[in-house]
Amino acid sequence: MISGNEIDDAKKRVRDMQERTKQYSDRAETDEIDVDQLKTMIDLLSSLKSKKTTPLALFALISAIQDGCDKTLILALLYILL
Repeated sequence: MISGNEIDDAKKRVRDMQERTKQYSDRAETDEIDVDQLKTMIDLLSSLKSKKTTPLALFALISAIQDGCDKTLILALLYILL
């Protein structure tokens, strides 16, 4: 069972991750994906790629979708989950 403290810690880590990637995030409404930007985000988020942190990566993906984050961040998180 996941405790309230673990959920709060996960939320904090997701917010920290979003802050780290924000400078690489292009919030312009375009359909194009910058491959270099995507690679940079994947590198930044690579610490989430493990069985232990899969729930955190999934939570980050859901949060990014709900917050309307750009496509590059969402694609990077999807890559990490796969």
